Amino acid sequence: MKREIEQNDIEKTQAKAIVALLDQDLASIDALTLSNLKYGREKALSRIPVNEVVAHRGVLHLLGAHLHHQKRWIAIIGLLLLLSLLFIMRENAQDIGQSDAYLLSSELPPEAYLNEGFDEWLSENSQP
Repeated sequence: MKREIEQNDIEKTQAKAIVALLDQDLASIDALTLSNLKYGREKALSRIPVNEVVAHRGVLHLLGAHLHHQKRWIAIIGLLLLLSLLFIMRENAQDIGQSDAYLLSSELPPEAYLNEGFDEWLSENSQP
């Protein structure tokens, strides 16, 4: 926060210096050129739509709006990842439920599958 305040102060100081330099050169421009510049500026501004962001708030606000859109996309991607994770968890829960149903409906008791020698017995007694 303190760094942002310092940065704002530096930017304000630089902006004041730029304005002062422009004002010095402004004194050397003749009245006809100033009038033409003013007319050209007003004509250009009249062509910009009223709802145009740049017309009201400047280029920096336009860049800020672009960053806001990036945050929105990041939020959308995060939401999609979260939904994908929930879907995967749901699928895994269904698989576990199916495994439980298989164990409970099997002719062998569930303890048989936990026996270390069961796989060996099964391979020896399975029919080719």
